[in-house]
Amino acid sequence: MFLIERIVGFLVNLTVCGVALTYFLGTRKRCLCLISLSAGISAVLYLLPQFAGTLGRFALDLASLLLWAIGFFMLLSERGGQALVHAQLDAPPNGGPTTRPASSGVTEGPPSVS
Repeated sequence: MFLIERIVGFLVNLTVCGVALTYFLGTRKRCLCLISLSAGISAVLYLLPQFAGTLGRFALDLASLLLWAIGFFMLLSERGGQALVHAQLDAPPNGGPTTRPASSGVTEGPPSVS
């Protein structure tokens, strides 16, 4: 692996690690901690070329990949749950009648029969 590739890979992973860790400290969301750990492991692996091809490197790559996958799965699951919560904000409480929007164009009165 070329020196430039190692430096760029290290800096990218270090940046992802720092950003995810910063947001984790502000929000305490575990998914961001896992993503930060994954990027940190990858950053260290870019600095250790002598580790290439060893069982230890394979284990650390696998651990990094699993942490990344679990973190993003948790992040996407959390986002999906928030979308469901926001979608139900206008729902009537306890199954009561719904309210019509002001611009629906429907007037009060009995339905017309044609």
